[in-house]
Amino acid sequence: MKSKEIRYISVRVLSIYIFIQACISIVNFVNFTVIPIMSGKSIITLEQGFSTFIFPFTLLILIGIVLWYFSDGTSNHIILKETAKEYKDQHLKTDELQSIVFTIVGVVVGINALLELIRVILVVIKMLN
Repeated sequence: MKSKEIRYISVRVLSIYIFIQACISIVNFVNFTVIPIMSGKSIITLEQGFSTFIFPFTLLILIGIVLWYFSDGTSNHIILKETAKEYKDQHLKTDELQSIVFTIVGVVVGINALLELIRVILVVIKMLN
């Protein structure tokens, strides 16, 4: 694979990561707004929680969409023209790149999922006491 293809895929992976962060913000909204309101231990209203949630969620979704659709143009601006000549002749096999990307994405998603699971367990334990 050429350097340009690697940069293109990297921007697409970043876009997917931003979409995942938007999904995590939905979980945070439920954990910190909906669950406390349902248990009667909330210090904010649902409208206040929703208004603080909607801006970051919308921003993350818009950034993810922009990166996804303009990944070709964005990938052209990642490396300076002076250093692009150094990377011109380097090739990376598709299988190697794919395993690297999936490993990184898997680790990031796994860590985020584990942290959210721990947070939800702590919230449930606190609600039961």
